[in-house]
Amino acid sequence: MYLAKRKSIFKLVTVSSLILFSNFCYAKISVEEIIRNLTVTSGLIKSAKFDEKVGVSEWKAVTYKAPHMLRTDYSDGLIDIKTGDIRYTFSPSFKILSISDWSASVDFLFEDVVSILLGSNLRLVGTENYFNTNAYILEGDIQPENKYYHSGKHRIKVWVDSVKWIILKAELAEKEGRCIQIYEVKKLIFYNDKIYFPSQVEERTEFHVKNLDFGKNIIKKTREFKSIQLNIEINDESFNIKLPKKTTVKINSTQNQLN
Repeated sequence: MYLAKRKSIFKLVTVSSLILFSNFCYAKISVEEIIRNLTVTSGLIKSAKFDEKVGVSEWKAVTYKAPHMLRTDYSDGLIDIKTGDIRYTFSPSFKILSISDWSASVDFLFEDVVSILLGSNLRLVGTENYFNTNAYILEGDIQPENKYYHSGKHRIKVWVDSVKWIILKAELAEKEGRCIQIYEVKKLIFYNDKIYFPSQVEERTEFHVKNLDFGKNIIKKTREFKSIQLNIEINDESFNIKLPKKTTVKINSTQNQLN
């Protein structure tokens, strides 16, 4: 009986000590330190090439170069290129090049989420055991001067790995919370024993609408990445498109034809 009591007391003291230690560590770090560590980790990836599988059978080749240069080649020949805030989409079958603003598009894999965090009013709201590690939870309001604000993204919440300093999960929401975009890491690789990079990400868009039968509608897709290469030599010409003659160019709503 006496030993049982001592064991119970020991367990209570141990649990209490762990809670106090966790709270102590949580109180010791600031939002600024977390963002600084995230920025450093994000900056480790200078370039990337990989094959991406979306859903059951769709494959595409992705090429990335920092900062803000992204090319996607689809299996049907379609080419999608983002340089800065401009998007170029070329359809070889229709000979059409569309040029549009892509300033509010978010790619979870690279620097976009960190850019949103840098332009947000953030607070550290707690920690959580997430993806088998201790994660800091940051949330806040995206500021009007942030370009993502004008696409309807007003709030952000992220789970940050407290050891690897990468984002494990991100939620982007409207001010009213009717539409929420969720990005969640499902698998990680440790590339060349230097850089952690997702090999599988789940993306969900949730529509929360009151007074409708479906209540909450969810669009979900799983992205898998294979043949991953990081920090390899990629020249800027990789983001050019060789256009055939008589290609129609669409800029927003206007149309021109190349001779």
